[in-house]
Amino acid sequence: MMASVSAPAFNTSSIPEVDQYIYTLNTKAHWNFGSVSVTQIVKADMDHDSVPEIVVMYVTRGATWTMINVAVFSKQNNKYVLVDDEQLRAAEASRFEITNGILTVNLTQWGDDDPHCCPTIHTKARFVLRHNKIVDY
Repeated sequence: MMASVSAPAFNTSSIPEVDQYIYTLNTKAHWNFGSVSVTQIVKADMDHDSVPEIVVMYVTRGATWTMINVAVFSKQNNKYVLVDDEQLRAAEASRFEITNGILTVNLTQWGDDDPHCCPTIHTKARFVLRHNKIVDY
């Protein structure tokens, strides 16, 4: 059993592959009058291979919409490569934690009758990286 690790956040300036990905997302969002902002970046081993992945949570905002995503970059041939990017389908997300390879995040989602402004469902979601895909745990 792996030890519980509180993965620290860190600066992306030393990870050009991550910076380039966010720059590309921002460029695409700009064409839809939106923007991308990174809310959290953590280095943690999600696939239990003893090599930490880079996990990025980012928010894309448009004039009337918001998307929250988590992207995972795996180290391959001394470079970080995007292995998956998953939309969380939520209005809000707390800072996530990764413990024993399990990403846990608190989400606020819309109920069936909720207006766009006012999501009411609070859930805790857990994800793992399985075969280079972010999947529900």
